[in-house]
Amino acid sequence: MKNEIFLTSLDKYTNGELCGAWVSLPCDIEDAKKKIDPAAEEWFITDYENDFGYTVGEYANIDELNELAEQLEDLNEYECDIFGALISEGYDIEEALNKIDDCIVYSECYTMEEVAYEVVEECGYLDGAPDALKNYFDYEAFGRDLGFDGQFVETAAGIVEIL
Repeated sequence: MKNEIFLTSLDKYTNGELCGAWVSLPCDIEDAKKKIDPAAEEWFITDYENDFGYTVGEYANIDELNELAEQLEDLNEYECDIFGALISEGYDIEEALNKIDDCIVYSECYTMEEVAYEVVEECGYLDGAPDALKNYFDYEAFGRDLGFDGQFVETAAGIVEIL
């Protein structure tokens, strides 16, 4: 997944020269700085790109961003989707990382009606009910009501429920 910053030498920038490079995180930050401008003492971030949805400020701590990138590398695909969903819902980075295990991914469910089918099956709500009754169950309405009671976010992998 993409996680990059455009690292710029503040020393050269203040003298009217743009001296920087895209750096994929995680990396050896000191090595990257030496390749960009060995004489520079101060740095700032002029741009960033990531697939996780978090923002990066100009003077964000580069070492902390690198550590975050290492943590994100350890996440599997579903955990990355959950992290992105939590960020999109306004959680800060630390909260999102801590809350990943408190979420359920309904993979390949892209509507609340599909989530309703999954919940009814997993919980066995209609187990033992006659087929005639099962045919009358309103999954669309149940899915809508689930959405009222919980916090659900759409992701590329499916719908995530934030518990």
